[in-house]
Amino acid sequence: MTNTRFNNLILKYHIGYDYKTPAVFLSGAMTGLTPEEQKGWRNRIIEILGSEVVVYDPTCFDAESQDNQVQENGFNYDISSIINSDMVILNLNKCMTSVGTCQEIMLAWLLGIPIVGFWENKEDIVPLHPWIEKELSLKFNNFEVLKFYLLKQFIFKQEKKDE
Repeated sequence: MTNTRFNNLILKYHIGYDYKTPAVFLSGAMTGLTPEEQKGWRNRIIEILGSEVVVYDPTCFDAESQDNQVQENGFNYDISSIINSDMVILNLNKCMTSVGTCQEIMLAWLLGIPIVGFWENKEDIVPLHPWIEKELSLKFNNFEVLKFYLLKQFIFKQEKKDE
């Protein structure tokens, strides 16, 4: 990866250059899922990242709402959040069945924002569409590996810097 956002992220956490608080967008299927399925993995990532990272979570809007204003607000939130993100974390489970998720990752890819995909469990792995594979910067086979990566990228580096 050679895009500016990723390079700035590397600079901040590897040599201490502080250009801004990093931000991530949590992308993944929502429509047709229970609130727990929508929020469970997102809440675990928010807990891992704590206050070290700004986290944009689209579950603050009701994906099932038929209200046009709610849908428009959700759309605008997604767009502005992705534009302001340094990384998109993509839950690959059911991502190909979600129109919104596919649009989120395409926007991030067009903007040069790294997309880190993960499967919640190795048992969930299915072949991805070639376009989604192309858009991914990194891909992890389970949540625990993603967790280690996030801790290494954001939390451990920050603790070291504060010492």
